[in-house]
Amino acid sequence: MTERELLEKIFENQVQTNQRLVIMDNHLDTLNKRLDAIGNDVSDTKSAVNAIEKQTKDFSEFRTRAGTELKKMHQSMDFIKHKGIQNEEDLFTLKKNLSVIK
Repeated sequence: MTERELLEKIFENQVQTNQRLVIMDNHLDTLNKRLDAIGNDVSDTKSAVNAIEKQTKDFSEFRTRAGTELKKMHQSMDFIKHKGIQNEEDLFTLKKNLSVIK
């Protein structure tokens, strides 16, 4: 092999190597874009999870307050019902005593 043929072979190998490097750079750029997209998706997912956690916390607090208020209302209704029955008994007794007096 002559010196010229050897240089041509080396040059051809360099051209092929450069072509491969360009292809690898393109693949690397594509991978970087995909990683950026994945990073954005992860960030969006974290934001959504944080929003869900806040809504869940707010709902739990609301549920606790609502349960407490419902319990108070139930107790008040029980008391009102008791007083209503007691008043009916008192009215019955008064009517009975009035009819005895007449």
